[in-house]
Order: sequence, then C-alpha cells, then structure tokens
Amino acid sequence: MSTVLIAGASRGIGLELAKQYASNGDDVIACVRDTGAASQLDEAASGADNIEIQQLDVGDPGSIEAAAAAIGDRAIDTLIISAGAVGGGRQTLDDLDLEEWHRTLDTNTIGPALVAKAFKSNLIAAGESNLMILSSQLAIAKGEEWYVQFFRGFDRLFTFGANIGTAASDAPIGEFDWQHTWQPVVSRDWHTRLPPAHDRFTTVMTWHTESFTDVDGNKDREFVRFIDLPSKTRCRFELAVNGPQSLLRDHGWAPVDAMRVSRSLWDYRDFIQCSKAEFGVAKHAYVARRSGWFSDRTACYLTAGRPAVVQDTGWSAHLPSGPGLIGFETAAEALAGLEHIERDYAAHARGAREIADACFDAARVLPPFLERACA
Repeated sequence: MSTVLIAGASRGIGLELAKQYASNGDDVIACVRDTGAASQLDEAASGADNIEIQQLDVGDPGSIEAAAAAIGDRAIDTLIISAGAVGGGRQTLDDLDLEEWHRTLDTNTIGPALVAKAFKSNLIAAGESNLMILSSQLAIAKGEEWYVQFFRGFDRLFTFGANIGTAASDAPIGEFDWQHTWQPVVSRDWHTRLPPAHDRFTTVMTWHTESFTDVDGNKDREFVRFIDLPSKTRCRFELAVNGPQSLLRDHGWAPVDAMRVSRSLWDYRDFIQCSKAEFGVAKHAYVARRSGWFSDRTACYLTAGRPAVVQDTGWSAHLPSGPGLIGFETAAEALAGLEHIERDYAAHARGAREIADACFDAARVLPPFLERACA
C-alpha cells in the first residue's frame, strides 16, 4: 500500500486518478482548491475510507504551505499535479483582466513547481517515489536545452503519438524513452442521448500555432489540400477556427469564432454534442512524421456518439478504422468517408461510442497508465 497525493482531484482526470488509486487499496490525499465545491469527490470519499480530502490551491503559495503543514512529515510515494486553469478569455489590450491572467500563470507554471518543492521531503521519506506532471513534447524535438533539462528529472515519459519512438515514425525523440498512452476521457461527462442539433460536420481547430512554425508543422499547410472539399459533397460543414474566416467562408466551410465555442468547458462540450460528426485535419508535423497522433478532441466526439472522419497520422495502425471512425489521406478518401457516414449515420454513431468506450474511457486507460508510470 502506498500514499498518493493528487493536486487537482475535484473533477476530470484528477478525480478518476483518485478513485483508481483508492480502488487499488492505496491511501489517497485528494487536494482541491475549494472543498465546498467537490461534490463528486465527496461522493467517492464517502464510499471509501482511504480517500482524505485536503484543501490546496496550486495557484496560492499560502495554501500550498498550509497543506504541507497539515500533512506534516508523512511519506508520499506518488505526487500527481493535475490541477490547471484556463483564464484570460477573449480580451483586448484595453480590457485585460490581469488578476485572471496572473492566476492562470500561477496555477499552470509557478504552482506545480511550488507544490513539488513543498512536498519534496515527503517524497524523499518514501524512498523510491514518483512525481507526475503533464506537459508537451515539441520543445524537446526542437532541442531547447531548458526543456530537455526539465524532462531529465522524470522517470517515465508518455506521449499521445502512438508511433513515437518506433520505426514507423521519424519524429525526433532526443535521449528519451517515450511510452504511449491514449487520452483518458471521463465518459459520463460526454455521453448524451440527444440527437445532433445541427446537420453539420464540425471541428474546433487552430489554423496556425506559433510554436509549430519553426518545425514547419502547422495545420494550415495540410488544410489547404482539402479546402475545396465542400464544393464536392452534399455534406455541410462548420469550423470553429481562429484562422482566415473570409477564405474559409468563400470555400464553403462556414467558419465561426473558435474562442466563442471553447470559452468554457461547457460551451466546448455543447458544440461537440450538437454536431452531427467531426471532420478533422491534423497538423503537418504529425502527418509528415507519421507520429500516430490522435486528438483528444476527436476522442470527445466519439465518446459523445458523434462519428469522425479525420486525417490519418498513422493512428489507423492502432485504432479501429471503420464504422464510427474513418481515416483519410487524400481528398478522395475524405469524400468517401463523409459519404459512408451520410449513408448509415445510426451505425456510425453506435460505432463511435463503442470505439470510445473501448479505447478512451478513463476507467480503461488510467489503470495500465498508472501501472507503467509507477513501475
């Protein structure tokens, strides 16, 4: 039996981790920013005597110190920092909410370091211990020294690219051994019995991301290959995109503001659940390198019972490609996939849900992930 401290355990992945560890017999210290707003965690703790709820706000140094004092010198075998904040929203230079931006930065960047520092002695006391933080792989591929040094401090590294580190992909991996995992989705938060409210293939996307520019990896380079697609099919589209609205509108994509549909978790979920299906194009870096990348966004469409026609980055070697999930490499294959879904939507909707439950459900993904992470 080990002791696991999870920062950010009130909902989502943090909550699922708490329940998984507790079900395995481990003692769980589930830390949340607001103990009065953690009803799902309260419910889980009421049925388990090995879940202890502790107030800890990752964005507040005083709260971190207080939590460390309350826990004292207890040995902690595994420290997981999954708390995060999405702030700032759509603001102009004239109406910047600096307080919100500071909180976002404190929670996502400074806070995790302070939490790790606060419980360093507890980890040392456990002997062989584990520290888990979620991050990104791109800067390693670019050889940024500060990022490489950061990752040298971890015992296990995971990627959502199923081909990374294999002969199927030439994506740079540096000196590290990357293990693959699928994105865990809390299925009950995405399941819906309601039919699609709109007869449109949709997606949520970023046209151009600055961090991908110097590796020639942005999505715009791939999307232009398919830009005339709406003129060749009876299917209707709607793109939530922060890109060239006029260009996309002229080609029949019916673009809408991406920030508006993703301003909150609930807006984002509503947009996906109201969609008929997804049509998705991947970033050029993922496609050219045959990374096997599969989007968490698409996993959410599938879990909601919404089929997906998405560009194949090499993921089709690892996930079912057929009813519910159709991969494509060429415009002709994309058109064929769209027509397949139009011909038998009900079967594809069922297939989408079945794939999601088999491959992305958090209850299936997290146990083997934790076993490998803590091996």
